[in-house]
Amino acid sequence: AMYKHNCLEEEGIFRLAGEEKINNQIKAELNNKSFETSDDVHAVATILKRWFGELPKRLFSPISPDWFYQASQEELLAQELESKLPEKDRGLFLWLVDILLDVAININKTKMGPSNLAIVVGPVLSDFFPSDPMNSLTLTGKVVAVLQSFLEHKLLKRKEIAQNQIENELSSS
Repeated sequence: AMYKHNCLEEEGIFRLAGEEKINNQIKAELNNKSFETSDDVHAVATILKRWFGELPKRLFSPISPDWFYQASQEELLAQELESKLPEKDRGLFLWLVDILLDVAININKTKMGPSNLAIVVGPVLSDFFPSDPMNSLTLTGKVVAVLQSFLEHKLLKRKEIAQNQIENELSSS
């Protein structure tokens, strides 16, 4: 539904929430395996974000909080984020990253670059220190910083690959 309705070009995608009634309808359809599509792209993005937030074990749970503190200060370390995840979580994370990069590449339309996407998606990927709100908030900021750096690096790589492909096509014609 996200690609079918060009929601990756929708302003505020992942930032603006879908209508709660529609969110609940889509969730029920997904649970009943009857979901086909929705015209409310914000609802679809909201459900995707919520799904990650409702996982029994959040995606970044296997990564040490100390690593996030260190990686938030070292850009090169932040680029290793995917390698810190167990293999079973890595594929799911990279699938999400591909969607986020498709949104970020359209920043002129979506107004959602790596920074904004990390701010709205990062918190649902971790749940460190749930009984200590201050530590949790501080660490969430580090998670957001690492995710932003990771997305910026991946976006740059994606643009470089696209540029190389264009140059190769031009030189072969």
